[in-house]
Amino acid sequence: MRKSGFSVLSLVAGVCLFPAVAFAQEAPPAAAAPAPAPPADAPGVAPATPATQPGAGPQQAPPPAAVPEAPAPGEAPPPPAAPAEAAAAPAQAYPATTIFGGIEGSWHRMFGSPHMPEGIAVDPDTGEVSQPFAGAVPLRAYDSANGFLLNQASFGLKHQLNETIYGVIRFDAGANANINSFGNSKLFDVREAYAVAQGSGFTFTAGKFTTYQGIEVVDGWLNPTITRGYLYFLAEPVTHVGAKLHYTTNMFDVGAGIVNGWDTNNGYFGTGDNNPQKTFIWRAAVTPVPQFFAAFSGTYGVETPAASTNPRLSMDLTGAVTPIPSLVINFQGNYGSEKNQDANWLGFGVQPVFKLNAFQVGARFEYFKDKGLTRTGLLLQGTPPEAKQSYYTFGIAPGYTIAGAMLLRTEFRIDGADDEVLWGGKKTQTSLAFSAAYYF
Repeated sequence: MRKSGFSVLSLVAGVCLFPAVAFAQEAPPAAAAPAPAPPADAPGVAPATPATQPGAGPQQAPPPAAVPEAPAPGEAPPPPAAPAEAAAAPAQAYPATTIFGGIEGSWHRMFGSPHMPEGIAVDPDTGEVSQPFAGAVPLRAYDSANGFLLNQASFGLKHQLNETIYGVIRFDAGANANINSFGNSKLFDVREAYAVAQGSGFTFTAGKFTTYQGIEVVDGWLNPTITRGYLYFLAEPVTHVGAKLHYTTNMFDVGAGIVNGWDTNNGYFGTGDNNPQKTFIWRAAVTPVPQFFAAFSGTYGVETPAASTNPRLSMDLTGAVTPIPSLVINFQGNYGSEKNQDANWLGFGVQPVFKLNAFQVGARFEYFKDKGLTRTGLLLQGTPPEAKQSYYTFGIAPGYTIAGAMLLRTEFRIDGADDEVLWGGKKTQTSLAFSAAYYF
């Protein structure tokens, strides 16, 4: 099964890469969206401290240039004076601290009815319902069926001790945080908290950090559209707790690590893994020219609670093509399987983003097929193991950025499935969303 998985992934990679033969991009897919906050999960040096800040010393103006004397009659003019040397840039001051984050709110509306779960009963005397309103949308990561959401209030801090050592802490509050923590922390989540040691091209990271895989990320304003696709939550994890090591050059970025697993309880209080096994993660990325970027990443390990066998494999090819400066085309192909089970999944997607000054238009087309229903089986209880389900989604999201820091967008989305498992027991569903995000 694994061999066939690699061949399927190779076919998907060929389809994705065919239009990108002559192009490439250096920045990862998240950079295709509006100007991002300072990257928290990438090695780097904090911004330089201005010379006027404490510890840097006052900045002195150069002395005025002397006016040359006029040559005597009949004498040749003196040679021009050598230009003054450029002032040296101020040295980096350590420790250095960088603050970043953002706020995002949205409104969602699923078209059609019902807007409450089927089978709900209302007592005619008291008006009480038999179960609370369930506004979640099947297979959608963060979206509401009808109403406003505080998706995210995010605050991050990076403290750099020197050129080689730094740490990052990222806190999230809001509806997305509740989903990312699987309800364990309600509306609050520590998305990332890790320490980094780097030097000579190597970077060692230990703690909690986001996954290698996929186009879309937790910060909504960095994504091509408001909502997330099926691959974001069904074919790949969101975060890991563990350690990883990278080696980076101008063209290549290769890394590997050992982690608890897929979103396993955030690693708090020694209960971070749901089984005694660990998961291996990897990434191999290449940027041959600035207009093209591609990364092959994945995970391999047991993800079933209280199990020691049947490891899960997930392989992901993600990248971006920049044919012209105003257009970035993100692509993704993903294949996964559960060993010793007749279960696997396959998905691919394309997410272009066109930007012209403050205006932008993002779109997404995505397909996801789940054989064995290991990723979507909760919707179809009692189905046989050989059952399979296919889904597709298309969305378009125009937007406008105010002052380079506030993004206003709307999105129209259409979803489809083989069976009547979508909102309201339908094969197709349409929805509309608006969002506002401020990032710093």
